[in-house]
Amino acid sequence: MESASQRILDAMVKKTTPENMAKSLHALATQGILTCTLWIVCYPGETEAEFESTLTFIRENHSNIYQADAWLFQYHPTGLSNSSKIDSEKGSRLRFSNDINEILAINPYLVDNDISLTERFNRLERFTAEMESLRIPNPYSIHEMINAQDRWSKLGHDSGWDPFRSLTSITA
Repeated sequence: MESASQRILDAMVKKTTPENMAKSLHALATQGILTCTLWIVCYPGETEAEFESTLTFIRENHSNIYQADAWLFQYHPTGLSNSSKIDSEKGSRLRFSNDINEILAINPYLVDNDISLTERFNRLERFTAEMESLRIPNPYSIHEMINAQDRWSKLGHDSGWDPFRSLTSITA
């Protein structure tokens, strides 16, 4: 999914619309398919209104979202759609020193002249709080997976998957 702002989706070259995303979530959930979603927070130039439109979209479609995960935008100067445009409009620089970058397998970059670090983490916290209020999990533990599956079933979706049974069949 990544965003529910049409401008951001276009910048990401996603070739979809929020309306199509909502239809897809509904169609998949109706068939019991676990809809695991990923959302990009703070894509370069994302406005507060665009971030809020993503939260609104999730609120409106929460009953068809099994899982939601948020990632703070990470800039890569190559291989990322519109990376040259981002760099020319906002500027970029290596996140760490050359010494640290020699240790890492990749060289992380920062986008200059964009959303502040404080606002980036504020939006990530708001996203997380909203998911908690909607009871949309991002399950990493077995306990969280079982609770997520229970929520999904109570919403009327049957995926046919039982995480507990899956675990016991592995050890049997």
